[in-house]
Amino acid sequence: MLKDLGASVLSILAVFFLLVVCIQVPQPVSAGTISGTSPPIDVDQTFRVDIPDIVPGMLIEWWWRSDDNLDFWAEAPDGVEFHMADTFYMIKADQSGTYKLKWTNQNWFFTAIVTYSIVSFIPEIKLTNPSSGTISDKNPTIQGTCDLYADHIRISTNNVTFKDADRHDTNWAAEVNLSSGSNTICVESSYHLGSATQTVVRSFNINVDTFWAYKENGQDKYGMGIYLVIVLAIVLIAIALVAFVRSRRKKSQ
Repeated sequence: MLKDLGASVLSILAVFFLLVVCIQVPQPVSAGTISGTSPPIDVDQTFRVDIPDIVPGMLIEWWWRSDDNLDFWAEAPDGVEFHMADTFYMIKADQSGTYKLKWTNQNWFFTAIVTYSIVSFIPEIKLTNPSSGTISDKNPTIQGTCDLYADHIRISTNNVTFKDADRHDTNWAAEVNLSSGSNTICVESSYHLGSATQTVVRSFNINVDTFWAYKENGQDKYGMGIYLVIVLAIVLIAIALVAFVRSRRKKSQ
């Protein structure tokens, strides 16, 4: 009986091992990524890839390759088509819905195959430091994050003159010169693919409080509030001295 039980256990373990080794678990595809290879496309026939769930402001990047003669174009949700020869390209969506990429076989006698990769994403630009929106430094180093697809990050305090930020992976930083009160920081991320370039600008408000103590060019400075407190203290001391002198005079009389 023990031998039969041992044999049964070994059989179960063997089956479990084979299941673990032989069954391939599908790997999840990151959201907004579509890639693959078309089936053979017959002459004058069209192969189409749908890109669903697009919203205005999204960037759609694609890359495709084929050794065959193909006519390629993209189609917006409203049906407007735009033909192009670029195999590396991107567009900024201005409509909600499903965009389409299409390839038509222009060979005379042979089927065609196309390999493609498509990424759609919403550009991400965030300001992480300062996080409160109010600071007491007129020359701070601001910090933020961006998406992996951004090629360059630039900063402006007037939305006219931009300068490059220091970029490390998805983190960026830049020193800016601000004025007292409310300031608008414009952060521009740019994307390049083939002959296409897209830019996205986000605005953030930062308030510089210089009423009390603040920093400028790395040096501590005092604001109007400090001087008002000093003046008020002097006035109170003067009033107290006058009252003290009058009380002494009354006692001496």
